[in-house]
Amino acid sequence: MFDVGFWELFVIGLIALIVFGPERLPGLARTLGFWIGRARAAFYSLREEMEREVNADGLRATQRALQREIEESTRPLTGASRRSNDTAAEQQAPPAQPPIEEAAAAHSRRADEPSSPNSKEGANADDAEAERSGRYSRQ
Repeated sequence: MFDVGFWELFVIGLIALIVFGPERLPGLARTLGFWIGRARAAFYSLREEMEREVNADGLRATQRALQREIEESTRPLTGASRRSNDTAAEQQAPPAQPPIEEAAAAHSRRADEPSSPNSKEGANADDAEAERSGRYSRQ
């Protein structure tokens, strides 16, 4: 900040010694150190408070921006999920009959149909008929 070197400080100290004298110079240095310390503390406190405010404003702005971004990104997903749910519901036709009723209906259809000669049930029926008619004889 100030470009004050050793020789500048030496000259200022020498002038202060001549002006104030050797008896008052230690008290003056103590008082001057005290006030310089308080000025530094006030300056650092003010600077710290300003930085906190700037950071807080920056954080608030960042938070608002992130909140807006989140809201914007969830809106299309919400709409897309609703559309996909509607589309999926339209594409998926409800079953005509529950599985149990469907199995019972298939079973009753099989009982109503005539048995084929290749099936085991048909072969047993043919054997029973042949035995009744006497075509087969047991030995």
